[in-house]
Amino acid sequence: MRLTEVVWEWYYYGETEKVVTLYSLGNALVFFSLSAQVQKHSVCGCPFCEVWYEQCSDVIKFVETLGSFSSPELLTALNQLTNAFDDLSDEECECGSFDIFFLSGWEKIRTLSKAALEKLEWDLFLEWDLLDQKKNN
Repeated sequence: MRLTEVVWEWYYYGETEKVVTLYSLGNALVFFSLSAQVQKHSVCGCPFCEVWYEQCSDVIKFVETLGSFSSPELLTALNQLTNAFDDLSDEECECGSFDIFFLSGWEKIRTLSKAALEKLEWDLFLEWDLLDQKKNN
């Protein structure tokens, strides 16, 4: 069963934690796919720390808790993404530097995130808006 099918069971049975985990993944991937300029202006604190502890943890949590509901293609895309974070150089992980988003490792992350969003079928989840995100923005 695809995520786009099983999510309705979670929603119906009130398994909101699973739905939240799914939407957190999508929102993290959206952030990762933004242009370097937009990313630079979207964080308040240390760019690397904020991205790592907020968005990357959402990717890892999804894989660990909902990976069994995911297609092999999505899991491969997410594993490639987490590997790209592991492969960042010291310069690309520099605390306090907003310029990290303009380096090549981050461009790779943007590309991989866009592919993962497609595999996730994120457009459908945005259309359905199961967490009423439009009302909260």
